[in-house]
Amino acid sequence: MALKGILWGIIFIISALIYIIIPGYLIAIYWDALANLVIDGKPVYTYALFFLFLYIITIIISLIYIAATCRAFIQRNSEDMGIPRAVKGFGLISDIIIITLFIVWYILFQEIAFFVLTPP
Repeated sequence: MALKGILWGIIFIISALIYIIIPGYLIAIYWDALANLVIDGKPVYTYALFFLFLYIITIIISLIYIAATCRAFIQRNSEDMGIPRAVKGFGLISDIIIITLFIVWYILFQEIAFFVLTPP
């Protein structure tokens, strides 16, 4: 039972890192381009505010996974860790999808996905 809790904790830590590092990097790189977007001579801040909102959502999701990691490690010996199945399923499936995307992107382009993107 302890191994099961540790493995879920590792999955949750990977999920938290994915949901904090990738959006943080993209916001840092694209923020200047989003903040300086101009249409017909007028500044458009809607995109910047929308992506800031999405970044705040990813921070909240990351905090949920950090709490789930702590709970999985602390309650690793009990049968029921008290973590909802939806949190487990979303974490596992999103990790598989994003890691698969990274692997396929690297095989096709010999670049690391998301981190090679540059603003216009």
